[in-house]
Amino acid sequence: MNMLLNTLRLTALSKQLLQSQVSFNGTFHHTLRSISGHSHLRVAVSIEQCEKALEVLTTFVGNRHTTTIVLEKRRADIAGRVIRFIESAANGETAYDLLEFSEEQLVTDMERDLRRAIRAGRGTWQLDADELEPTLRISRTSRGFSAEIELGKAFSGVTLPLDSQRAYALLADTMSRFLQSYRASLAAAA
Repeated sequence: MNMLLNTLRLTALSKQLLQSQVSFNGTFHHTLRSISGHSHLRVAVSIEQCEKALEVLTTFVGNRHTTTIVLEKRRADIAGRVIRFIESAANGETAYDLLEFSEEQLVTDMERDLRRAIRAGRGTWQLDADELEPTLRISRTSRGFSAEIELGKAFSGVTLPLDSQRAYALLADTMSRFLQSYRASLAAAA
């Protein structure tokens, strides 16, 4: 019974806010409280709208937990699943019933890395594209982002808009074409 009293749950306000926050990209701060009221925990919840899924990262007291939740507009339980994930992570539990079959594979490492690079707005990123490892350099400009992709002696540059969704779409397309051309040139040289 004492353990139940120390179980952390999101506050009613946090649950209400998460209902709409799951529709946006960003980092949101929430509070969990124990039933007894003696314990509380502040968490940062980062939400990224990906093409087929929602990527959720929760951070608290040096711990980081990530999950991927299928993004279907007709599903009413997306916020509820995010809430269960946050509460499970905060209580040191694994939400076995949270993920559906192959749901964690809906967001590729490439999509995740490209979205993080755009969100950060600057830096150098080593990417993994199967057997290839291109480098992405990204920086903010007054009109958006400047991105440079490099692999071996091949190079491509693109200017991206400020809107992160449009920037991701253009960067993903540019990366796909760049890698396709690089593979084609390797095949032609062989």
